[in-house]
Amino acid sequence: MDTEKNVSPLPELRSLWNYLKPEESERKFRALLPRAKEEENLAYFVELIAHLGRAISLQKKYIEAHEILNKAEPFVTDKMSVAAIQYYLERGRVYFWQKEKEKAYKLFIKALDIAREKEEDLLALDIIHMLAALPEKPEDRLPWHLKALDFLENTSCQKAKQWSATLHSNAGGNYYELGEYNKALQLYKKALEYRKLQKSHIGIFQAKFALARTYRHTKDVETALEIQKNLIDEIENGMDQPIGHIKLEIAECLLLMGENEKAKPFFSEAYAFFCNFEWKQSQNFWFSVKQEEIDRMKKLGEVEN
Repeated sequence: MDTEKNVSPLPELRSLWNYLKPEESERKFRALLPRAKEEENLAYFVELIAHLGRAISLQKKYIEAHEILNKAEPFVTDKMSVAAIQYYLERGRVYFWQKEKEKAYKLFIKALDIAREKEEDLLALDIIHMLAALPEKPEDRLPWHLKALDFLENTSCQKAKQWSATLHSNAGGNYYELGEYNKALQLYKKALEYRKLQKSHIGIFQAKFALARTYRHTKDVETALEIQKNLIDEIENGMDQPIGHIKLEIAECLLLMGENEKAKPFFSEAYAFFCNFEWKQSQNFWFSVKQEEIDRMKKLGEVEN
């Protein structure tokens, strides 16, 4: 039985993903299970189960994800390289979402060791970016983000370069959290360039938002305001993205410019948005807000009870 290479006509698993619709990806992976068993390719079966586990965990069904991953566990060997890496990564990712970070860390390190040994740089960057998400404090996350950027710069794997936008954005976000806005600005600019190369409309939109928010903190308020107004136009022309964040940023810009009265309706609209934003607060690419921040929006928007 082949435990190293997929020599069957089965499809490449990464090509089946739709990360925005994990339930759709789950159906595709489940449909492949009978064929994978017929081919008797253990490596493919393990990798398929790993991807299926991730599709299920993205729907926040963590117990079910572990149960699926259990089906692959007896067959996992480090000789499988890609399949083993994917298995340890996805098992760790489920623990990460369950906030069992110690278990996640051990599995990520195990996956990373194999990825380095087998020179699977695409997967290695995925693992490092997950390791960067583990620490609670931004100063503890930063070394991992910088490690990811260094790894990216030195890899000869062209497929791994697809991580460029995400990793520059993540590092920029880390510097933003630390209040090092000029460093964040430079990384966000690079992230936007990479998103444009990828022709990712949603990615470009989100990169522009991050860039504008950082411009506000570097006191280039007029540039920040112009970008945010353009993003409002994009939403009104059909871009399906949360509008409350942009409304809030416009309000903050107007406030800094001394346009308090003009800022009020934007704070009011942002307040209404964040009061009804529960399901989207879990999305990685949009920040959540604390209750005191919502209370501030209400006050500055002069919202009556």
